[in-house]
Amino acid sequence: MSTELKESHLIYKSAYLELYEDLLRIGGRKRAEEEEENQEISDEQVKSEKEASNKNNTIKIFQRIKTNHDSAAIIPILPDGTFLMIEIYRYGVDKVLLEFPGGIIEENEAEPIKTARKELLEETGYNSKVLEYKGWFYTWPSKMNKKIHVFLAKELEKVSEQDLEETENIKVKQISKQELIARFKNQEIKTSGAISAFFYGYMIDAIYGGGSRDIFSTQGREGNVHPS
Repeated sequence: MSTELKESHLIYKSAYLELYEDLLRIGGRKRAEEEEENQEISDEQVKSEKEASNKNNTIKIFQRIKTNHDSAAIIPILPDGTFLMIEIYRYGVDKVLLEFPGGIIEENEAEPIKTARKELLEETGYNSKVLEYKGWFYTWPSKMNKKIHVFLAKELEKVSEQDLEETENIKVKQISKQELIARFKNQEIKTSGAISAFFYGYMIDAIYGGGSRDIFSTQGREGNVHPS
């Protein structure tokens, strides 16, 4: 399927995002035109394909959100293998949800690891001596370009109390590996960011990183390690 941007209108702009309304032409015109240029089929066939393509070409409106602020998510594991998580109120769904620590990468934070270290400390009061970068994923690719960068935090140490913003209401929770897996199985973890971050940050290594190793093991492959 080919798409062609006909118009793009900025609907809303803030410090963190821009909302656009795009008019796209969607259809199969591109293939017919390419084949005409290559002269691989007869003129009659090209004409027939163009007529069919034109019937299928439609103009549709799409909403697109552009942001220059990605986020970082941290999977903190205590020395005994317990996961450090947070309960946080989310206004969009009007619910308190269980998630992993994380936050928006601000303009003065050039590298995601700086945000990861800062958010872990502010939201939980813990510092991590070792942060392993595990990759990134899109949060809402059909509408938005936002990415979340995932870090696995090891060798945690409680160094302070929480340092929360006025709008934040966060409780720190220590969740055992067995309990967390059970919560995933029971579909109690409802945020896509937490689910994807856990898979990227922990489960890939747990399943594939050590052959027959138990998926509950806290020992993963060392790679892309960032000492604090």
